[in-house]
Amino acid sequence: MADEEVRRLLTEIRDLLREQITNSRTALENQRESVERQRDAVDLYRTVLRRLVIFSIPLILIVVLLLIWLLRSPLFP
Repeated sequence: MADEEVRRLLTEIRDLLREQITNSRTALENQRESVERQRDAVDLYRTVLRRLVIFSIPLILIVVLLLIWLLRSPLFP
């Protein structure tokens, strides 16, 4: 009878360990997906930032040149 109970307990431990391994694999896969999504978000942020800088510099230059031109015009002696 004790052998049967030991066998049942060992079977239960084995099943729980298998379940734990399955859960660990699932968690690892979720972490991989999360890291991949974070990388995608960082790439998107970098792309947006580059475009913002690329388009902002000429715009700022134009505004500065217009201000200089306006300040030198006869309207502001």
